Amino acid sequence: MEIALVEVPETVVTLDPSAVVEGLYAARGRELWAFGRRLGLEPDECEDAVQEAHLRLWTHLSGGGALDDPAAWLFRVFYRLAMDRHRLSRRVRELIRRWPGRADAAAADPAEHLSVWAAADIFPPRERAAIYLHYRADMAFDRVAIVMGITPGAARTYATASVDVCRRLDDHLELAWSLTLLAGLEATEGHFVEARPLLVEAMALGAEVGDRNHLLIATLDLAIIEAREGHHEQSRRLNEEGIRLALELRDPYTATNARHNLACTLFLLGRTDEARELLRDTIPEQLSASPLTGLLPVAQDYAAMIASSDPRRAAVLMGAAEGTRRAAGIAVPPVEEAELAETVTAIRSSLTAEEWQSYREQGSRTDIRDVLAAVWEAHATGIQPLDAESSL
Repeated sequence: MEIALVEVPETVVTLDPSAVVEGLYAARGRELWAFGRRLGLEPDECEDAVQEAHLRLWTHLSGGGALDDPAAWLFRVFYRLAMDRHRLSRRVRELIRRWPGRADAAAADPAEHLSVWAAADIFPPRERAAIYLHYRADMAFDRVAIVMGITPGAARTYATASVDVCRRLDDHLELAWSLTLLAGLEATEGHFVEARPLLVEAMALGAEVGDRNHLLIATLDLAIIEAREGHHEQSRRLNEEGIRLALELRDPYTATNARHNLACTLFLLGRTDEARELLRDTIPEQLSASPLTGLLPVAQDYAAMIASSDPRRAAVLMGAAEGTRRAAGIAVPPVEEAELAETVTAIRSSLTAEEWQSYREQGSRTDIRDVLAAVWEAHATGIQPLDAESSL
């Protein structure tokens, strides 16, 4: 299937080039490198492409270019560089293969034996890229469309076609992955009613073929959708099942993320103290394992949970999240805008305007990792609110 490429407008925010590039390299460099491996590049090729993509971003910004979403722009440039290098490598290998007496030398294609995330290898390259960007680089599908140079509608068509093909082939494992991909597209556009049955079917197929990795992903995705739809008890049960599966699979990173999601669900159920304690206990693990941008929801969600009990530290956390977004050039996803506005309102209701501004600015000047570590230490033995005379 041919997917039409589109030009994506790049407008709005002018940022300091060096700060943006340094922030994105710290926050996304490791993910870009792993993305390149997923696309079939050798380790040194990945490193070259990471450096080249950041150089192009710096050049673009230094020349006066403005970007609405520098992180998505960086991934898009990297994707094009990686695909160019991958195509060139394949051409060279094909020429070597055809050269008399050299067939054996070309027989071992490293790109065919990568297993960074082996289950995704069943898809063609473009679908594989979309899956990686969504599930490992934590990008919403609208940003995936920007990175890959396609419209969200084209991405939907692509995913739907893969589901139809898998149904005709009666390949339950491929069908399960395609259903999960399509559900992600539906959820990104707010079509939660349409996404839910897709994930329910994907979970059943994952259980049928014994693919617990896929069952884990579909379970946690469905938990998020149930929470968005207000079905908090169902979301709680799914998150608890996701934690159990992740621990069985010895996947502590996913287990920690599931505990984070469970904490948020408990908070929505009004179990604030329990939610706060659960999320607080994940902070050391998230500090050691999460990329910088992965700490944004930790800071924002914990701020929401302590907005009334420790509003000054909550303001510092929100400031740290804002400062991290600004340094990395990351926009607030539309789906989070209302939630963040509610958190800010709750914090400001307990502070004067001067206090809100002062503590927020303190957080924006401090590394988000240092802020989270300080808040965790202060709360480890119970809430000790920050008073007006004390610093973080």
